[in-house]
This record gives sequence, C-alpha cells and structure tokens, in this order.
Amino acid sequence: MKRHNPHLKLSHATPFALALLAVAAGACFDLDDVEGSIQHKTYVQDWRDEVIYQVLVDRFANGDPSNDYGVVPYDPAKYHGGDWKGIEDKLDYIQALGVTTLWISPIVKNVESDAGIDGYHGYWAQDLTKLNPHFGDLAALRSMVDAAHARGLKVILDIVTNHVGQVFFYDINGNGQPDEAVWGGGELIGGRPTTPIQHVTEYDPEYEEPVVMARTSLGEAGPADIIFFRDAATNRMPPVSGYPPNAGYDILQLPQAYNRRGRVWNWGSDHCCYFWLNGKQVPDYCQNDVGTIQCHQVLYGDFPGGLKDVNTEWQEVRDAMFFAYGRWLTLVDFDGFRIDTLKHVEHGFWQDFCPRIRQHAASFGKQQFFMFGESFGGDDRLNGSYTFDNEVDSVFYFSQKYVLDSVFKHGGKTSALKELFDQREANHGTKPHDLGIGLPPTKVLVNFLDNHDVARFLYDKKIGDKGIEALHTALVFLYTEDGIPCLYYGTEQQFEGGNDPNNREDLWNSRYDTSNPTFRFIAELNRIRKRYEPLRRGDLTFVQWNDDSAGILAYERFTSDQRVLIVINTHDSESKETIQTVIDEQTQQPKEQPLPTGFAPGTVLVNVLPDDDPTDELTVAGDSSVRFTVPSRGAKIFVPQNQL
Repeated sequence: MKRHNPHLKLSHATPFALALLAVAAGACFDLDDVEGSIQHKTYVQDWRDEVIYQVLVDRFANGDPSNDYGVVPYDPAKYHGGDWKGIEDKLDYIQALGVTTLWISPIVKNVESDAGIDGYHGYWAQDLTKLNPHFGDLAALRSMVDAAHARGLKVILDIVTNHVGQVFFYDINGNGQPDEAVWGGGELIGGRPTTPIQHVTEYDPEYEEPVVMARTSLGEAGPADIIFFRDAATNRMPPVSGYPPNAGYDILQLPQAYNRRGRVWNWGSDHCCYFWLNGKQVPDYCQNDVGTIQCHQVLYGDFPGGLKDVNTEWQEVRDAMFFAYGRWLTLVDFDGFRIDTLKHVEHGFWQDFCPRIRQHAASFGKQQFFMFGESFGGDDRLNGSYTFDNEVDSVFYFSQKYVLDSVFKHGGKTSALKELFDQREANHGTKPHDLGIGLPPTKVLVNFLDNHDVARFLYDKKIGDKGIEALHTALVFLYTEDGIPCLYYGTEQQFEGGNDPNNREDLWNSRYDTSNPTFRFIAELNRIRKRYEPLRRGDLTFVQWNDDSAGILAYERFTSDQRVLIVINTHDSESKETIQTVIDEQTQQPKEQPLPTGFAPGTVLVNVLPDDDPTDELTVAGDSSVRFTVPSRGAKIFVPQNQL
C-alpha cells in the first residue's frame, strides 16, 4: 500500500547508503549546538548478563533547576522537573541497586501540552531532530551517558516510529479550524431520532476507511484535508524529521506521510487478525469485514488522544525514521533501542529499519546493539512474530506479565509459567539476527512485573496484606528465570500507584532510601545473579509445579559445569512441601514423589537467598531428589556447597 508522490524527486537507488553517509558525516543536520565528535564503544559482552532499570526521566531526579520551566509538581499530568543531570547525579543510587543497564524515556522534542496534559513522558514527538529542553541539552545527555559508561552501566534509548503527537486536525467540515460538534438526531419517529446522535471531534475523529472523509450538510465531500497546528505556546507545530536533508521540505509535513484514518475504536483480537504458518505471520483478517476493520485499526489507526499514525509503509517515511534515529545513535553513544508500539507497525517496516540500524551501529564500531520492542498484549505468538526475519532482537515480554499476575498475585496454577515457557521456541525466533547481538530472541526476552503503561504490581489490592511478600517472590522469579530482568523505577521503593499517570510517581519522594527492605532485597538478588553464571546464561528446566493451584514452583538453571535450584511457594497462607502426587508407571496408582533434581546423590545444597526459615541446607537423596517445606510466599535459591 505504498502511496508515492510523483512530485518528489528522491533517489531510491541507494537510500540506505545516502542516508547513512549523511548521518555519519553530520553534514546535513543543523548541528550548531554540537561540538566535536564522540567515540563509540561496545560495552556489552553478553546481554544475558544485564539487568535493565526503566527510568521515566521527568520523575526520577531533578539535577538542573534551570530547565524547570512549566513545572507543576502537584499535578500528575504535568512536568515535574526530572532531567538527565538528575540521573547522572543519582548513579550511586542506581549502582547500589545492582542494575547494569538504564532504559531512559524518549529524548526528542514533544508537543508541550494537549488537553491539559503535558508531554513529560516523551511519547508525543514533534521534532525528531531536537532534544526535549525540559531534560537538558546535548552536552547534558552525553555527560549522563558517558558517566554511566564509566561505571559499567549501559544506556538504552526509548524511541517511537509509529506515531507523532497531536500535530494536526482533520478539517472534516472544511472551515479551516478544529471543531467539535454534535451530529445526528433529525426527524423523531416514536419519540426517537431516526439517526443516532454523534459527538464528532476534528482533533480525534473515529476510525474510517479508506481515510477520514470531509462532510457537509449535503453529504461526503472527499478525503478531509489535514491542517497542521501552528501553536508555539504548546509546541503543536508541524512535525520535523530532518529528512530529506536540505530539501526545503520535510517528509513528515506531507499528508501522504500519515494513514489519516482517525482514532482506533476497536482494538480487535490478536487471534482474529493473524494466523501463523511455520513461524511466519500471515494476514487473515477473519475472512469478514468486521475482522478486517479491527485489524486495520491496529495497524493504521491514530492512538486515542490524537496521536497521529505515520504511514510507515511509504519508503520515504521509513527512510526518515532511520535518518532521525540513526542520527541520535551517531550523536550519542547509546547501547540499544527500546521501541514503542511494535505491533501497530507492519512487519515490513521492522525488516527495513532494524537491519539498517544494526549496520549503521556497526559502521562506527558499535557491536551488540540491542533492540527490543513493545507489543502490548497477551498473545505470545503475535508478540514473538516480531523476532523473526531480522526484526527486533527481543520483545518486552507482555505475554508473561499477565501470567505472572495470575501466579504471584491471584493464586493461579504455577504450571502456567511452564506452559508459557514450553511455547517459547515455537513463538519466538531461535536464531541470532545478522549483525545483531549474537543470541537468539528466545534467550533474551525482556521480563518485567510492571511499567509505565500498567498499574504497579503492589496496586492490586487482591493480594492484601501479603503484597510485599508476593512482590518479593515475584522478584525472585524475575531475577532467576531465563532472559533479561527489567525493573521499573520505584519498585525498589515499594511504589503502588494505579494506572497512568498514578504509576509515574516522583522517585525523590522516597528520598532514595537504600535501607528500604525491597531495595535491599533487589540488591541481594542482583548480587546472587551476578555471582552464579547459570542464573544469567544457563538453560532452564522446570522440575515441579502445580497444575491447578498456587503452591510450589521449582526449576533449575544450569550450564555445563554449574547448576542452581530455585524453589518458590506462591501460596498466600500455607507452607508447602516439595512433593507431588504422580501416577506410578508400573502400578498405575498414585504415589508421592519428592522434588527431582539434576544434582548427584549426596550433594550438599545451601540456600544463598537469606530468609528466616531454618531449611537452608539439604543433602540430595540417592534418587537425586530433595524434600523440604517452603513457607507461604517464601523462596529459596540452592547452590552446591562447594560453589559458594
């Protein structure tokens, strides 16, 4: 569905080469605020060794009061004053927590404010060539990244390619101004209008195919014009990508750069939209118009709130997105990208964008550049489909997030985690990407408990007075399972905010308390994970689980010469013994079976996770099993005594 403008004279013979040369040379950008070049280095040996810490810049630390214009600290929807200098000032705190990689929220200039809400979060891009002045300048950003690297910390940048902010309106009635109106009603029959009454806003009209149409009292009048705002006070200005360079116009200011179909009103069903064949995603659209509309909305619709969906199927837009974010990779020594709204962009875009970014990073010696994306939803097949064909290296593991909630909050069966794990190799890529991180996506899924788009783990009141214990057992799983742990800032301070914006609290309200029991618990988990290689790079096998309820979840992580046993009791109030009832293969009668392990008989196991329970040392039985009791909401990490 490429819509080319015949009046554009762009060369597509070697678009990657042309853009790459421009980015690398820096000659085609307005770089008045840039002095000198930087040296890019590779700081990662193996991404499985990393622990990611997600930071919302505006809410983390205020290090530079000079950029505090427009700050309203008591309003959760306004800027609060956090900046890159604040992050740099708090690197001691971050390092004490034991994390190794920072994921920072988007850096580019945003729509300042819309409908009383500020773009403090960074997801309302307006100018992809400029930095958000609320957070600092290029020198401050580079200084923060360099300071992190000096401490062995890596930095991942959050980027958005699916949409821009509220930068234009649909001129549906043709009067040249954004209107909100009530349509419908008409002749009354039986006391009711013959046509439904509709509230229509030209800022954010509902989804329509093939595009949002203009209408008058006489009916449809063709595709509605889009009119860019020019309001400097709120920075609702025509968007800028910097591409094509020095051309006298910008791709993102052309109508065909947008899908122009209006706001999503039906998110559809992931299962309805696609089916899978040999690991490939194939459009299905349910073979009916309703399914087609649902699926098209996911790919082509504006996000609620007026975020305008970019036409990423148009090659010029693909070039512009590579140009913009390749430029930031040139200017700042980032170690990876976290990519927003992955499933709202077609696969072809990622197959174009990701290899070009990898090649660009490699061109100046940046190896192991890590890209993972957000596919918000529980369909593991859909989420994993973006890890094939040289697309992203990994996904933010939303499929698992909902299972974690079930198991650790709501008393769900512990076998659900094993069932999801067993699907991993079928649903996610099993081969490393060209010029990528050298690891298959199945080994580097980014695991998390909560983030800026969902309520915090502790917000769920169903876990009652066992909330902290439930959080701690969930954290044990997060830090010892296969993949890369990702911690949302504030979890270490036991923040418990609900959905956006209440889950975006100011970290300074905690006074950066390193004595908080959850801070200390996470720091200890990070220490243990760093100490024992199997917890980072080992294979995983589940050895005990419950098929119908909360209780024991046990698994082993192992390399060729080391093995670790992790045992968690997810039950809210009952201690559980590590035995299961199984059917004897010979007698076909039920029998009790203790927890099987891969350790040799006689191996002495020691729990390295401090707790109040006395069962901290075990001897493996002659059949390589162990039997002991785990208190409610308890967890243990056993290693052989000779490996302490």
